Amino acid sequence: LCKMADSGPLPRQLLLFPVTLELAPAIEELALRRRDVIEKLGFGVEPLGGGPLMIREVPSVLGRSAPADAVLRVLERLEREANAGAETLFNHALATVACHTAVRKGMKLGLPQMNYILCGLQACEAPTHCPHGRVVSLRLTPEYLERSFGRT
Repeated sequence: LCKMADSGPLPRQLLLFPVTLELAPAIEELALRRRDVIEKLGFGVEPLGGGPLMIREVPSVLGRSAPADAVLRVLERLEREANAGAETLFNHALATVACHTAVRKGMKLGLPQMNYILCGLQACEAPTHCPHGRVVSLRLTPEYLERSFGRT
């Protein structure tokens, strides 16, 4: 996502049915003020005035994820880190989008999907951590496994 974002806005997917998101006045003002960041993340948003925000496009990487929830999470991140520099703010918002596209615990995956994910990890700068820095994979050596089972 970082490499894609470096070359411009993330690729977008037009929603068949636009989603209306009701916002508190302060959050609507934030959405309008930081619309550049929201649109660079791949969201196509349009203010309707008086609180609602229409979501017409979402980043293609979101797939079928709930667009309203993703926009809300991005706005919450922008509100929480309003004093951060523009690049830091964008990278944190990008991490939020990445989080919404992640495979979650309990999701059923077929072998082709698992292979696709493992191949994609090789292209990542930090393949063992999520965008927020949490560990997502570990290397278990034969020696470690033998010690764990009382074999030496």
